[in-house]
Amino acid sequence: MTYDKYPAMLFSLVESCIPEEMLSVRLRNPTSRMKGTTDKHSDKLNLLLSFLRSEAEGEEISMSKVGL
Repeated sequence: MTYDKYPAMLFSLVESCIPEEMLSVRLRNPTSRMKGTTDKHSDKLNLLLSFLRSEAEGEEISMSKVGL
């Protein structure tokens, strides 16, 4: 496998591990989609990871407000 195939493999792997509810949120989130369509898996992977990062940061903030 060559380096240029890694993003496609990783995107599929990461996306398959995300719960359905989270995928629904991601699809409704306009910041998780690129302007226009892209076939570049590296762009899709970067958007997916950015979405997951922002969701995790949001959870941390929520938990700190509750005192957990």
